Amino acid sequence: METTLNIPDASGLTFEKVWLMMLKTDEQIKETDRQMKESDKQMKESGKQLKEALAETDKRLKESILETKELKQMLFGLGSNLGQITEDYFYNSVATDKTINGIKYDYISRNLKMEGKNLNGEYDIVLINSSRLLVIEVKQKPHIKDVEKFAAKQLPIFKKLFPMYANFKVYGAIAGMTFDKNTIDYALENGLYVLTQNQESKNMQMLNNEEFEAKEF
Repeated sequence: METTLNIPDASGLTFEKVWLMMLKTDEQIKETDRQMKESDKQMKESGKQLKEALAETDKRLKESILETKELKQMLFGLGSNLGQITEDYFYNSVATDKTINGIKYDYISRNLKMEGKNLNGEYDIVLINSSRLLVIEVKQKPHIKDVEKFAAKQLPIFKKLFPMYANFKVYGAIAGMTFDKNTIDYALENGLYVLTQNQESKNMQMLNNEEFEAKEF
């Protein structure tokens, strides 16, 4: 009868157990390698997806920038058109009989402009008779800063730019399709006529009362 000897190793394991452990370890190594390859594949796929997502985001960002630019151009064009329409409205309103606050004017000028060495100015509408001028600043919706610039900077230099009117009395008016109360009050405090549209008749109207005293510039 043949006798099988089970010789233990230093740790008391049999060769069969060691062999089985080696096989199991090899399988684990292969599984780990497979998992690593799968992970690498997934990472590459994720990288591809991330790259595609970034490309799509970049595309949408560029499209948004383009749309914003086009919108700004449209709004700028709309604003320019509204400004032109507003100026046309007030010019046509005063050009008919050239009478403001009961005062008759003989001539009307539009976009009167003068550029000097140190001074320059442009005035939307100017009404003229033999002794006085009415300079009208037109805005779609005037704000206090518009009134301030007109009364404090533009009107005071009018005679310097146009010395032929040095002996004329110069008055100012601010015209707008719509106003807020603060702007109206500020314009009146600065001695300006305030002109706007009549919502019912669509004709131009003056907001100054009978006690108002216009300032001479």
